Amino acid sequence: MSVLRLERVSYRYAQQRAGLWGLRDVSLEVGNGECLLISGPSGAGKTTLLRCMNGLIPHFFSGQYTGRTLILGEETTRLSLAALATRVGTVFQNAEAQLLTTTVEAEVAFGVENLGIPPVEGRSRCASAMRLAGIDHLRGRLVSTLSGGEKQRVAIASVLAMRPPVLLFDEPLSNVDPLGAQQFLAQLTALRATGCTIIVVEQRVRHFFGLVARLLWLDDQQVVYDGPLADTALVRLSTREARPGVVCGAT
Repeated sequence: MSVLRLERVSYRYAQQRAGLWGLRDVSLEVGNGECLLISGPSGAGKTTLLRCMNGLIPHFFSGQYTGRTLILGEETTRLSLAALATRVGTVFQNAEAQLLTTTVEAEVAFGVENLGIPPVEGRSRCASAMRLAGIDHLRGRLVSTLSGGEKQRVAIASVLAMRPPVLLFDEPLSNVDPLGAQQFLAQLTALRATGCTIIVVEQRVRHFFGLVARLLWLDDQQVVYDGPLADTALVRLSTREARPGVVCGAT
């Protein structure tokens, strides 16, 4: 069953010149429980695609939007951002920027409280999310004292506590050290076991071999490859005439 579907989605930011697009004619489907990796060169449209998936486009970012994005069969344009938050959870590239409170426990509970979840259920959700994110030992810590990897895991827990069926990660390896990257990849394995649909935007493709089966490659704001994550695909993409010298996942 399709959990997420884009139908010929194009988007141009309000500040972009006429004729330039952030995303061009993208169609795709993501099934229930699937794990999808999205990659491509800088400026290819990866983050713009993620913003379409979580509804920030067109709800938050102004511009020209065409096509349809559907989450669980409902168009994002017809859902409020509050309703979208119960369907799609996003951990942004700079996880620290989405942390709003002073303590770990308060941060994990923030979204649950804003959804109006009853206290008993809310506490249960938060405890479960912290266990899954591996941050039980951080419960009493101040957010300001955490490392980059620890802050990322707190952000993951705060999203998990709201129990959205779809999880989005924007460049999760870009702001963490090697240990933090290793911990995230281990976390991804645990999250897959929950049955969530997971979509990761990341340039370091080779880290995901054995964890993700499907790769979506963007170039020039459009999809140029949608298929298995395999060495043969990476070699072909790295030699595209449109981007000479780009080696997928080299860094």
